[in-house]
Amino acid sequence: MMRLAAIALALTLVGSTAPGTTAPTAPTAPGTAAPIAPAAPTRPNPPAAAAQLLPPESSATTPASAIKAAPAVLKRLGVLRVPAIGLYVNVYYWGCGSSTVPNLALRWGCKPSNNQFIIGHGYGIFNRYLVGYNLKRLRVGIIATFTTTAGKTTRYKMAWTRKVVPTYLWSGLTGAEWAWENTAIASLTLQTCWGSTNAYRIVTRFVRG
Repeated sequence: MMRLAAIALALTLVGSTAPGTTAPTAPTAPGTAAPIAPAAPTRPNPPAAAAQLLPPESSATTPASAIKAAPAVLKRLGVLRVPAIGLYVNVYYWGCGSSTVPNLALRWGCKPSNNQFIIGHGYGIFNRYLVGYNLKRLRVGIIATFTTTAGKTTRYKMAWTRKVVPTYLWSGLTGAEWAWENTAIASLTLQTCWGSTNAYRIVTRFVRG
């Protein structure tokens, strides 16, 4: 069932989304959806200053209306920090969300997992992540931390980063095997779009340590 739902979703995205437009809403069932990759606009905004610990979400908004406003009901989970690339963002719970992704760092997942899979727009809230990749600052061993709203901080080290075509994430269900499913060790996985036409995804894995 999961394989059929993921394949159907991939076909919907590939067949009906033109460059520079947002993906249509796709119906999903809990526990069956693959993550909807953020659609990036074609022109980046200047990133927020690295010294700004908790930049407001509005500081990284993107042009036009490619990304809709954040739903007021989203639950804030905590703060993600990756000092080596100047990334400091609030993270919100998106669940199995399959509509247009708001300009926030969002934890995606249909069920509890020790792999926090966090998505965000490369030309928006995750601009520091995208720039860090382009400048080759995503190196094995750099540190990321996640501090919950209750004040508990977990430390992670980067294990790898990959640039892949979108179908490598969901069309063949390989994403469940290496990117967004549960992991043997507590992990933090980031994803954003790469390229002016969103032809690739950048995926980076951090493991607790």
